[in-house]
Amino acid sequence: HFAFFGQPTPFKGLDVLLRGFALAQAAAPHLTLSVFGCEREDVLRMFPALAPALDQAGAAVSFLGRYDQEDVLHLMQGVGWVVVPSIWWENSPVVIQEAMRAGTPLVVSDIGGMAEKVRPGLDGLHFRRGSPPDLARVLREAADPARHAAVSTTLADSIGREAFLTGLERAFGMVPAGAG
Repeated sequence: HFAFFGQPTPFKGLDVLLRGFALAQAAAPHLTLSVFGCEREDVLRMFPALAPALDQAGAAVSFLGRYDQEDVLHLMQGVGWVVVPSIWWENSPVVIQEAMRAGTPLVVSDIGGMAEKVRPGLDGLHFRRGSPPDLARVLREAADPARHAAVSTTLADSIGREAFLTGLERAFGMVPAGAG
């Protein structure tokens, strides 16, 4: 079970994910995808050419609309993989940190902060940016329960709140280097 968390903007790559998912599902009909953050109509307004792929996927793709931020970790814990298919060079996507905090492996584009923050084979899997066929290949790989189990055991948590705040304080000289 894969999930996307975000808005259907051209830069976030939801169109790449939906095309890649349709290809993967053709070879593995048991796959499912949940889209959090928007409705089907929102996607089709932005990407009208996706209608045939969505029709083909049918009930395998669920659009669950907007969600409360305080629910994100619980939602992520209910899926197998979080997919971050951005096509632009994001610096440090919050969704990656949230998925790591939730203990959910990631499938991410191989550029920018996504490639830097997700260790291939350890925290998740990478695919070629903007490539639905390569994403489909990785989704099929991720669907293997043994692959999921292996990545789940090596997934690193993102930095905790206290460690983050302490790091900021140190960076700005508010805490002596030897303290804490």
